[in-house]
Amino acid sequence: MQVLENPIDEASANRSGISYVVSRTDWYWNLSSLLLEESHEEHTELRGELEKHIVSLYKSLLSYQMRTICSCYRHRLAAFLRDTIKLDDWEGAVKSIRDAEQVVQRDIDTYSTEHIKHSLRTTAERAKSQCTYLENLCKVLQDNTVKQEKWRQDDKDTKCLSDLRLTDPRDDKQRIEDTKGGLFLGASSWILDHEDYQRWRDHDNARLLWVKGDPGKGKTMLLVTIINELEQRYLERKTPHGAGDITALSYFFCQGTNEKLSNAAAVLRGLVYMLADKYPQLTRHLRESYDRSGPDLFKDGNAFFALSRILEKMLCDDSLRRVLIVVDALDECIVDRERLLKFIIDTATTRARWLVSSRNRDEIEQYLGTDCSDTKLGLEITQNAEQVSLAVNAYIDFKISKLKPLRDGKLRNQVRDVMRRKADGTFLWVALVVQELQAAKEWEMLQVMEEMPGNLEDLYDRIWEEIRKLRRNTPEFCRLILSAVTLAYRPLHLVELGVLSGLPLEISSNQRYILDVVASCGSFLTVKDHFIYVIHQSVKDYLSGKASRTIFPNGPQQVHHAFFSRSIQALSSGPLRRNIYNVPHPGLLIDDIVRPDPDPLAAVRYSCIHWINHLCDGNAKGSDTKNQHDLDDNGIISRFLQQHFLHWLEASSLLRAMPDAVLSMTKLENLLRVSLLLLRCLE
Repeated sequence: MQVLENPIDEASANRSGISYVVSRTDWYWNLSSLLLEESHEEHTELRGELEKHIVSLYKSLLSYQMRTICSCYRHRLAAFLRDTIKLDDWEGAVKSIRDAEQVVQRDIDTYSTEHIKHSLRTTAERAKSQCTYLENLCKVLQDNTVKQEKWRQDDKDTKCLSDLRLTDPRDDKQRIEDTKGGLFLGASSWILDHEDYQRWRDHDNARLLWVKGDPGKGKTMLLVTIINELEQRYLERKTPHGAGDITALSYFFCQGTNEKLSNAAAVLRGLVYMLADKYPQLTRHLRESYDRSGPDLFKDGNAFFALSRILEKMLCDDSLRRVLIVVDALDECIVDRERLLKFIIDTATTRARWLVSSRNRDEIEQYLGTDCSDTKLGLEITQNAEQVSLAVNAYIDFKISKLKPLRDGKLRNQVRDVMRRKADGTFLWVALVVQELQAAKEWEMLQVMEEMPGNLEDLYDRIWEEIRKLRRNTPEFCRLILSAVTLAYRPLHLVELGVLSGLPLEISSNQRYILDVVASCGSFLTVKDHFIYVIHQSVKDYLSGKASRTIFPNGPQQVHHAFFSRSIQALSSGPLRRNIYNVPHPGLLIDDIVRPDPDPLAAVRYSCIHWINHLCDGNAKGSDTKNQHDLDDNGIISRFLQQHFLHWLEASSLLRAMPDAVLSMTKLENLLRVSLLLLRCLE
């Protein structure tokens, strides 16, 4: 044990010794100028002896300093080994210097005059002060080193979280609330008093709660209400017992209308991001893997497995007493859903509790419905259905009260009664019917209500038939927009929709005109911050399912190919060029680049990232072989890459989409190989 302590003792002795040696060197420099300039003939021999001893002392002082400098540049392992056996013997070296000083001091006592003694005392005090100053300076430098290291770690943590962030679930929650017209507590607060929820929240033996129900039953708003209650209960309350008493909360909203938010890896990224962002002590579990792999950790084919290990470590962190995890719409997690379900089952413990929601799906039932120790909260069972029905009635009353055209009290009651009779416990049905009523005259409302079908699918049929009855070319314009929004990999901005939809130029070039067409699409679509959203996942299912033959008369693959063609045309016809953002010099960091206003890439942001994806989906197995000419040596792709490949890479970098660009080129390469094999087979 003593041998292992030697390196620490040697380092301490060296630091103490160098402070002493530097101060004494200065002291003896001033001493020499005082002593050796004296010219007393009777003391010539004594002065010579004193000079010899001072020179010897200088050698010892300088030798110590040179050896210290050499040790600073020595290999760390070699220095450690030398210190282990005390090869440099810093403490002994300082003792030798002190012995040499005693010899000089005896000569001084013999030689010095009263004037010199006074000067020596002044110099000694200055040397002592300098020694204290050097020791304080050393401490300040050590403190600054610690602070700088912490700043560097904070910067690395920030960069790591920036690379991890795919979306902030807190922003998704706010957008969902806003898109649905705000949170109406009268329709969702009943869940907070439900015994199944309270058991999950308060009892250690409740590991998992699964809220399941048909489309439009208000599952998402129930979970939003639960999240708000948990945040108020646990996050705003101070924890009196220290860090180990923290109840952490993380949540995620799966969204089938957005490709990036409909896979298992995205769910884990969102959950890990929220935990690391809100509880910085958990970031170390993330950094262990990130420091080795960099941003690819979250994006490659093994991202789910890497993120699952990170999340498991976070769930077991000693700083947390328990973790509550809420995931909405598991049925909208399309990619790797089975892996996610297995992960939920494996990690659901008294310490990590999961609350999830989904539609009634057999494949989800196979995983979440097998363990009797966990709870299923089905919205269709009698007790819960009554609660949902009461909540829907309250929601109907709230919506009816907001219908300005409906001023007659008797008529309002009649409309309300018909709506209650037909709603069948479905919030979405009520919301869509109210939108239809807003466009009707007061005297027409009761008739409109009587004509309304009593289930969502029939209601969607009616809305689509109303669109088809619109005047002139409006039905075709609506079809173009609905087909574009349905097949897009993420919600489209109005200017992006103008590029991709195929609308006439006089409409596609004017955002106000595009909004008019979107408004003609009935209740299928909604607009938030100039982005177009499908009002509900069930609408997308309807458009891509029952209505697909009408929405896609030539098949979805034809629309994908049209997306590809319009994207290439838009990218080639103007915005792509060298230094598109007029960056002053190539060494500027991406975070320091200021986006121009107007942004030349605004209309083609989606096209720049996804044109190859649509090309691949448009040339999938069973597609029309006439599209194969796009892949010819002198085809549209070849010409685009020859003219704009570097411009496209630059644009992808500015859009922070280089990983997508690399993956897209891999997809294109694979598609070309398949096409070449097909041509050889045809020959």
